[in-house]
Amino acid sequence: MESHNLKHLKANLKGKSLFQKELRLLMYGFGDHTNPRADTVNIMEDLLIDYIVSTCHQAHSLSETRGKVKVEDFKFLLRKDLKKTRRIEELLHMSEDIRRAKQLFDRKELEEGEDPNAPNAQNAPNANNAASTSANNNNSNV
Repeated sequence: MESHNLKHLKANLKGKSLFQKELRLLMYGFGDHTNPRADTVNIMEDLLIDYIVSTCHQAHSLSETRGKVKVEDFKFLLRKDLKKTRRIEELLHMSEDIRRAKQLFDRKELEEGEDPNAPNAQNAPNANNAASTSANNNNSNV
């Protein structure tokens, strides 16, 4: 049985064209026409939104004791669907690989002295210029 909030959320999401472009490409990839009918894409989008919202709602129900939805909740919900379980694992591994690659890239930038948080070297005051300016100011007072 759907709660009132879940029905309200689904109603708000329907008709927003959130996944139209991606669904058209997926449908074509699975053998549909290059430009599938708009009503077919709309029905597919409604089904997709229903699935996503209900899956998230179920994951939230599992996590109510913790108060926070975690990846493990989705793994538990989809544990009987081998394809989805494998895809979850694949995406988690890719996410970890991307995180590590970003860390390596940031580390290399720091080693090369290209600190993105450092002030621009051209705009930084030069120690020699500061000393000579100070000396000139002192001489003008004499």
